Amino acid sequence: MKENKIFKHTKPMFHNILTVYNIFKYITAVEAMKILVTKSPNLIFDRFKISERSHRLILPKFNYEHLKVKSFIYNGSKIINYLLNHDIEYYKISLPVFKSRLKKHLILIPRTLR
Repeated sequence: MKENKIFKHTKPMFHNILTVYNIFKYITAVEAMKILVTKSPNLIFDRFKISERSHRLILPKFNYEHLKVKSFIYNGSKIINYLLNHDIEYYKISLPVFKSRLKKHLILIPRTLR
């Protein structure tokens, strides 16, 4: 962008685009949400453990750190629990509403889901 023959910062042009890191978080959260809502496929849904009192997902235990980091169940549960703390309640809203709130949240808070 040029203004008065001086280049301006391009960040305002890209304010609605997710980073690669946040695209991973977005896709993981949406797929986990789909599994939790539809309860299928059963083999994956049964691996999610939901707390009866708080609707939080219980994180599975792993013996090795590298297995935990690569686990869809672990990452999905961690992201869903984070979103519950930020008023995006997966058990009360529809999938399209969840997607739009999640995207807005990821754009506003770019690198908080670690």
